[in-house]
Amino acid sequence: MPHLFRDDLEKIEDTIKELNPREYRLESNNFEYEKIEELPKNDAILNEFYIRTYSPYITINFKQDDANIYASCDDIKTVGAIKKTIDIVSARERKNLYRFLKSLFLVEILCVASASLILIKNEIEFSINRALIMCIFLIIAASLIFLQRKYFQHQFSIIEFSYKKNKFSFLKRNKEQIMLAFISAIIGAVVTCILQLILVSGIH
Repeated sequence: MPHLFRDDLEKIEDTIKELNPREYRLESNNFEYEKIEELPKNDAILNEFYIRTYSPYITINFKQDDANIYASCDDIKTVGAIKKTIDIVSARERKNLYRFLKSLFLVEILCVASASLILIKNEIEFSINRALIMCIFLIIAASLIFLQRKYFQHQFSIIEFSYKKNKFSFLKRNKEQIMLAFISAIIGAVVTCILQLILVSGIH
């Protein structure tokens, strides 16, 4: 899940142009340029961005739901350039966010399983407390699924045209980390309260 800035795009361009490609293009849904210098120096943020070269043919695709690199040649020079490009992109991977979103699958399964067990017990002996707790589990599961879909299907790649050093705001620089901490705290608090309620009242 890469999050690249103008600095990174310039490094990638320098690396790829060492191969002296016949043609070099930067593309998105709304534009096409021949070099990073032509990109507007603004706060534009994209989730679809493509770098393409010909002779050798290389595509670097940053998409809403994926990111990949392909090269048609496997000579030493091309392979070396691709490796350097991968290193540049890897340095900007949102690894903590990726791990967090992946770990949510387990929480979702636990929430749905807990809601199912409560539903079964409620069919035998109805309890308003059990019904409310079941709803809370289902709401948590639905919220986490929405969060995963948002990032894995719409914000997997983030490309910014501004330089990273220009991101002065602490909140802007650490927005995702703050969000993860906030969501984790909420999930932990809700699950803890539910478990305490289950242990104390036996869900009567």
